[in-house]
Amino acid sequence: MNRPAPLQADAILLDIDGTLWDTAEISGRAYTDGIRRFDDVPQITVTADDIRREFGKPLPVIFEDLFPHLEMKIRSRLMTYCDQLNNRYLWELGRSLCYPDVSPTLDILRQHYRLFIVSNCAPDYVDVFTTTNGLRDRIENFACLGHPHDNKAANIAAVVEKYGLRKAVYVGDTETDRLSARKAGVPFIFCTYGFGRAQEWDLSIDSFSQLPDCLTRL
Repeated sequence: MNRPAPLQADAILLDIDGTLWDTAEISGRAYTDGIRRFDDVPQITVTADDIRREFGKPLPVIFEDLFPHLEMKIRSRLMTYCDQLNNRYLWELGRSLCYPDVSPTLDILRQHYRLFIVSNCAPDYVDVFTTTNGLRDRIENFACLGHPHDNKAANIAAVVEKYGLRKAVYVGDTETDRLSARKAGVPFIFCTYGFGRAQEWDLSIDSFSQLPDCLTRL
């Protein structure tokens, strides 16, 4: 389906978790299974609600929140194992976790906009998401934690500068996303269906399929 593109935007920068898919159930199970492999850590159960509350933060911050009193060396080892296990689970089940209409909506959007991912995840997580959902050809490139910078605002700004984007927008679902977009100087579109809340936004959508029409109102 073709739709006219507005002149106000030339690129869309996308968050992943809570914006494009919901891995909370699977990731909660992976983290809990990973924890059970370690005798020297508290044997907590990580729920889907825990994941939704934490995702969007850098992984070291998530594990510091989950295990605030754990020795850093042990916490780092646990984090690495749980992250690898999570990716393994998502390679098997990731295709079923996208929000409705993400793929066809990206097909509409790429006719008029350059599409990028900017997330606080690691590169292999982006690969799991794009590959399992057949979306690698929709996304021009990505920036994530440590690639090239260690915070989302700097990565948004880096993508804008590297690709010569004149009127990019950022689409996400948390207050961190809003603050990052503001700091980078780009408009923020808030996904009300996602994991978090935001204090304010330029525009909002109640489902991903609303994004093409939403962009005409910028």
